[in-house]
Amino acid sequence: YQRRVHGVKRERSHFILCEFSGRLKLVLSNAFAQSIRLSVLEQQFKYISEATKDIAPLQQKTGRIPVDWTTLAINRTLGSLDSIKREMYLSHIGDVSDLYWNNDDLGDTLAEARGYLEIEDRVKSLARKIELVRRQLQGLVVEQHAQAAMVDHRRAIRREWYIILLIAYEAIAKEIFDVGKLVKHLLGL
Repeated sequence: YQRRVHGVKRERSHFILCEFSGRLKLVLSNAFAQSIRLSVLEQQFKYISEATKDIAPLQQKTGRIPVDWTTLAINRTLGSLDSIKREMYLSHIGDVSDLYWNNDDLGDTLAEARGYLEIEDRVKSLARKIELVRRQLQGLVVEQHAQAAMVDHRRAIRREWYIILLIAYEAIAKEIFDVGKLVKHLLGL
């Protein structure tokens, strides 16, 4: 199955313009630029995906979310994901310029080129992947907060027991070492 873009002939991985219209070149360069920018964002996401790929298998194996990531590392990774998503939407990769809306032939050619380059599908796929990794990292943050709260609770209970033991020690020491009672007892008073 080979998709055909109006005014362009494709041989293997090369595109040959059948007509030399400046408008056609503008449309195709726009589509290729969007595809290349999307490829860069996909590559950036691939690095993040590789770094986070062990989260789900460890969770499946242990039944717990692994928390060997520091909060700083999680926040940096979440920031990187937000940066990719922001760049994807602010660089108008998924948008079609007004120029193409006003010219039906240019709009059709751009739609064909974008369809051939699978830009819309790639944008949706990348957005879904970003959201999946984002949810995993947010789960790590929740797990870290829960573990920190549990540790704080244990420490609070331990401090309460220390206080109870100190009060008991003080009461015992007061009874045993009360000099006034000891003197009265020895003098027979």
